[in-house]
Amino acid sequence: MSTQYDAIGRSYERVKHEMPPPRFPERMTFESLAGQCAGKDVLDLACGTGWHSRILRRLGAVSVVGADISGEMTAVARALAPATGISPPMPVTSGRR
Repeated sequence: MSTQYDAIGRSYERVKHEMPPPRFPERMTFESLAGQCAGKDVLDLACGTGWHSRILRRLGAVSVVGADISGEMTAVARALAPATGISPPMPVTSGRR
C-alpha cells in the first residue's frame, strides 16, 4: 500500500532544512509546547521523517518512539536518527500491515 507521503519522503526533510522562515516559528512553537518532555518517554504519532522526534530528544525526552503510515518517511527517519547524535537511535516503524 502506497501513501501520498511516500512520494515526498526525501524532499520533505530537505524542505525542513532549506526553508528557514517557516521552520523557525514552527520549531519555536513546538519547543514551547513540548518543553515538559524532559525525563519522559514520548510517542510521536505521524512522525514523518522524525523532525519533531529529534527535537523531543534534544529537549530531554528519555526515549522517543515514532510511528507513521508512510514507509518512505519512516525510512528517512531511521536513516537520520544515528547521524543526529541521538543515542540510542529512535525506533520508528511503519503503520502498514
